[in-house]
Amino acid sequence: MKNFGASFVILGAALVLSSGAMAKEITISQKGKKFSQRNITISSGDVLDLGNDDRVSHNVLIRGPGTRLNSGIQKPGKPYKYTFDKNGLFKVRCGIHPKMKLDVTVK
Repeated sequence: MKNFGASFVILGAALVLSSGAMAKEITISQKGKKFSQRNITISSGDVLDLGNDDRVSHNVLIRGPGTRLNSGIQKPGKPYKYTFDKNGLFKVRCGIHPKMKLDVTVK
């Protein structure tokens, strides 16, 4: 019975170590017709939370390796989340306000 318990602990530790780093959720605010950051570097699997903290609507566009995404109209106060599952440089823009620019590097 002791061997079973030890095997279970070792198996659990192996699973945790083999799963790699845990994905993170990164929050970038949209306020004043701009993103709160212009450049960020994240890991593959991380989630970008692009909350609309502005008084106007936005439209998140994401372009990058194998990705062409259009969120549609994002009204004030509404969240928008996207999981980056590919490495590379991604351009995040607002389809309504062309001066809103965020570059996301995924490693």
